Amino acid sequence: MMSTGFSWGTQALSESTEVNSGLGDLPTSIPRYTPNLKPVNNNHHSNGKKRRYSEDQESKVVKPTGNRKHYTTPSTYYKSKKSRTPKIMGQKLPINRLVEALDHTSLQRLLESLIHEHPEISNTIDKISPKPTLTDSIELIKQKFNSIMHHLPYKCDTESDYSYLRIKTHLNEFLNCLSDFILNFLPPIETNVFNSLKFLDEVTDLIHTLPNFSNSEFQYTKSMAYEQISNTWLIVLNHKMRPDDGTNNNNTSNTNEALSSSSSPSPVAQCNMENSAQLIKIIDELNLQQKLAKHDNMSIGKFKLVVEFVNSEIENYENFNHTVTNNGGILNDLITVDYSNFSIAARTSH
Repeated sequence: MMSTGFSWGTQALSESTEVNSGLGDLPTSIPRYTPNLKPVNNNHHSNGKKRRYSEDQESKVVKPTGNRKHYTTPSTYYKSKKSRTPKIMGQKLPINRLVEALDHTSLQRLLESLIHEHPEISNTIDKISPKPTLTDSIELIKQKFNSIMHHLPYKCDTESDYSYLRIKTHLNEFLNCLSDFILNFLPPIETNVFNSLKFLDEVTDLIHTLPNFSNSEFQYTKSMAYEQISNTWLIVLNHKMRPDDGTNNNNTSNTNEALSSSSSPSPVAQCNMENSAQLIKIIDELNLQQKLAKHDNMSIGKFKLVVEFVNSEIENYENFNHTVTNNGGILNDLITVDYSNFSIAARTSH
């Protein structure tokens, strides 16, 4: 039973096993006399040598000597393999990709938070930000207005106090936004009179369309809104820039001065007359005379001064054109000369 547990026995080992198999399970300490098994003992002696040789070979394979420098341990192999493979780790998005992924609302909140944390960048944003166009400005204010209408209760009187309380927050947001954009469309920030008047006409219509809540607070707020918008109409219509110093000048007084003067008008008066002609053209293009009359009727007389100013401008301009036409006819009569006396026949007759 010397080779129990091993699997690399030789043929001689098998023969020895067959011979010894008939001995039975006798104790190994009892000596026995077996004169006829000498060949078997020789085989057993040679088998022991083979087994020792196999164990020596196994020890050489499993336990290499320290002189073999080319042998690489598994840990060293893994380290060299790890150094050749780049380590891949997760990382955050670049700023440009992060901004691209944000929607309008998220980007707006991000900018507001950034300005809140760093107020010093407000001037920089104001300088590099593009100016909102007339169309975009009106569209934004209409969105604020639609927010009011969408939050009105369905099963309740539209003009009740309950309805007003439901939309009060959205109404304040609408009026605040309206106030900011009105100031942005006033001179000298906005130099295009057409854009200013077009904007004022659009927002005045929105004020008319607001539900007429019976709440006294709303009635006061609406009345104040009409008065402020009416004043901005007058500011834009009466804004005439002088070419010399850029200060405001009353166009009506200069028109009357030009009409009453028998001599040619001064350069300032002439410039104001040109501005007045441009204003009359814009009033005609926007049909403001009729629209302002409607605004005055809808606001119960809040635009009376604006209507009177526009009518006065139109009347003065028509009077000026009529005066220039008449003066031109008189001047033509004064310089008319009878050239018949200077004919060759008349000169020879003398």
